[in-house]
Amino acid sequence: MSSKSRLVILEKKVIDKKLNRMACQILECHTKNLNIQFVGLNERGFQLAKLLTKKIAKLDSSKQVNLFQGHSETEFSIEQMNKLNAKSPIILVDDVLNTGRSIFHLLSILTEIKPAQLEICVLAVRHHKRFPIHANYVGLTIATTLQEHIYFDITKPELYLE
Repeated sequence: MSSKSRLVILEKKVIDKKLNRMACQILECHTKNLNIQFVGLNERGFQLAKLLTKKIAKLDSSKQVNLFQGHSETEFSIEQMNKLNAKSPIILVDDVLNTGRSIFHLLSILTEIKPAQLEICVLAVRHHKRFPIHANYVGLTIATTLQEHIYFDITKPELYLE
């Protein structure tokens, strides 16, 4: 597909509903936790994590949410990783779970601090995993061919297939 033949899978309004649902699911799973930490992967995952933390703070003001940014494009790292609390849940957030490679490598970095709980939250899951990664919170599961790509456009926001 050329860039002119984008197929919009999720528009802003639907993405907002899915993020609301995922925020509610996260809160339901963490009723006893006062602090929840989010690590957004690269720019798009970080922007989604920001949206999720705002929704969680709005839904439950008693929760403390901390936001960190993870990187996987040049080297695998997490900014201010020394501030992550191993006793509080850590949720990795990404836009699309494709092969699972980036999340796998960030999980391996996080094992250094021996976290009590690690979870994964993604807006969309494709069925082309090469690494054994399972997302705990998913907005949409979609079957695609290897030649098709799913992109999250944070400026609109919308999810589209190309």
